[in-house]
Amino acid sequence: MSLFLVSTAGAQSMESLSDLQWENRIILVKASSNPEEAVGLLHKFRDGVAERDVLWFVVTDQAIESNLQTMTAGMAESVRQKLEVQPEGASVILVGKDGGIKDRGSELDLERLFSRIDQMPMRLREMREQDEGE
Repeated sequence: MSLFLVSTAGAQSMESLSDLQWENRIILVKASSNPEEAVGLLHKFRDGVAERDVLWFVVTDQAIESNLQTMTAGMAESVRQKLEVQPEGASVILVGKDGGIKDRGSELDLERLFSRIDQMPMRLREMREQDEGE
């Protein structure tokens, strides 16, 4: 199992999702059944996750699993609150780098989420800059 480092300085002081704004996109998954499947899928697509600056959180009643290196109690509470205020049936949420909700769904479909991310203006700029740097 590999964990990705957060690219923000002072990572130990991150207490809420808003502390990740402008640095990371976020995928929140409410996994009432079979969280191992969601975590396995996120690990399977770890290259795409890393390339798109995604931090993910898979939430069950008992725990939160994430690729965030250090999970503080404040961050865990922030993640749970974000999921609780979503409409019924929304168990997967994509949050953009600007902090806005970009997508909601009932299933973790990473190909769809990656496609959605790759259409975002900030991501298009990142890809252009990456191409120019090669």
